[in-house]
Amino acid sequence: EVAGRIPEAHLWRQGDREVLEGHSKLNFEEPQYQADGTTKMVLASKIPMKDKSGNIIGILGIYTDISDRKLAEQREKKAIEETIEAKKQNEIMQNQVHLFKQLSGTVAHELFTPLRGVKAGFNFITKQVAKLTEAYQEGLSAGILKEKISEKAMRNLDKSLSNITKEIDYSFLFIEMLLANIRSEKFTGEPLKNCFIADAVDEALMRYPLNDTQKQKISTNLAYNFIYAGSQQLLIHVLFNLLKNALYYVAKARKGEITLWTVEKEKVNELHFKDTGEGISAEVLPHIFEQFFSKTLHGTGVGLTYCNMVMQSFGGSIDCQSIEGEYTEFILKFPKVTA
Repeated sequence: EVAGRIPEAHLWRQGDREVLEGHSKLNFEEPQYQADGTTKMVLASKIPMKDKSGNIIGILGIYTDISDRKLAEQREKKAIEETIEAKKQNEIMQNQVHLFKQLSGTVAHELFTPLRGVKAGFNFITKQVAKLTEAYQEGLSAGILKEKISEKAMRNLDKSLSNITKEIDYSFLFIEMLLANIRSEKFTGEPLKNCFIADAVDEALMRYPLNDTQKQKISTNLAYNFIYAGSQQLLIHVLFNLLKNALYYVAKARKGEITLWTVEKEKVNELHFKDTGEGISAEVLPHIFEQFFSKTLHGTGVGLTYCNMVMQSFGGSIDCQSIEGEYTEFILKFPKVTA
């Protein structure tokens, strides 16, 4: 009956038979099952008991409770294993960061030269387009040209040239920011200009490649359209980063919506960006703005660091609060601009 209830029972009986055959068993460990269902570990010694004639008549057992010692040993072993694993993971991460820094620095420097060439070439094109536009208007006035370019096409041409110029300038800023991030330097960016928050949000949502399903998941409330001192292009790319992450986690969770709204506080104005997708664990949340920190296969650990650097260059900040499985909310804080 005992053997059926306790797995070690047959081993105990075998050990006792050996002692009864005259073989002492000293300083061995075995479990002891208590009446309350708990288990203690004991250090045991068993020797044969003999009568005056030398006949074995029983077993003398000595037991010492070593449960606390065993628990301490297990905790120590676990702590050592966790320390070794943490050190191993840290070394892997440091190697990855080192390689990423080298690669990013090389790519950034290599991009500067062709980008300067692109900018110089595009500046030349812009000047020539201005001359051609002037000649075109003169031709129209003189009646030399028969076909007329629509006013809408002319406006789109001007807008396209302006957008390309902005993207080239932004690319320079992004590379400078990437290099500052790699070198752990403070990014100063371009001179700050007064901008309306709704303009940045609207343009970001217009330019980001959203499909129809994604568009339906996004809503805004920008009734309080505050002015901030910064760069609209940089803020748009901050919003691109937040959109990319939010859309990824909403899709992964197969639930959720994205909401943007503004709030006026006493000393700052705030833009809130919230998604009700997967959320961020309490373990990961304190590290999300750290350089090269990422917990996803598609992430590089640069995006949120970039967002943080942009907001700091505006004299503001970005914070995050999240409950895993419920929501993630980023709060972009901008110093109030004196009118």
